Amino acid sequence: MASYLGEGYTPGDGKFIEFAIAPTIKLENPVVSFESTGTDAVYNLEEVGTDGTINATVRVGTNAKVGDTLVVNGNSYAITFDILANGLVVAIAPSSQVQTSISNAQGSSSETITVVAPAADLIAPVAQVISQPVTADNIINAQESQQTIKLTGKVTGEFVAGDQVSLQINQKTYQAVINANGEFSADVPGSEIAATVDHM
Repeated sequence: MASYLGEGYTPGDGKFIEFAIAPTIKLENPVVSFESTGTDAVYNLEEVGTDGTINATVRVGTNAKVGDTLVVNGNSYAITFDILANGLVVAIAPSSQVQTSISNAQGSSSETITVVAPAADLIAPVAQVISQPVTADNIINAQESQQTIKLTGKVTGEFVAGDQVSLQINQKTYQAVINANGEFSADVPGSEIAATVDHM
């Protein structure tokens, strides 16, 4: 509480005005998060939208109120109940910046923070699949056609352990998991291999 004695005040005349000065409160900084990149911290083709963007969510602090202003990358948004509860979702490009701050009509504001989105690798991996002979002589005989044959192969180029290879045998698809050395195998009925000209 502050006192203003008034113009022409002389000691003892009892003329003064009291008024309150509201303190300026620093607003909590907004918090920026990005949609998941999975396990590798880099967006791939499936994780990025068809327009090449990802979603960033900007959440306001607990002392922000409806009607305050949220600024994101130069665009101002009036804070609503929905923004208070769920944050503001904006579409941005991978590797781009999100710069944001909050202010209110009383002159309070947060700091301006800048966060960089994760990068994206949108180029499909290039790999070569090399199949191994299906049997010792690479020919399925009558006896082997009644057995389960383990098809093996090796992948070279760009791959990671856990990637899958699709093997097309007699118009049927068999999946094989690549290990850390690029090797894979799949159990296929010998009759299916014998029934197709193209083994892979």
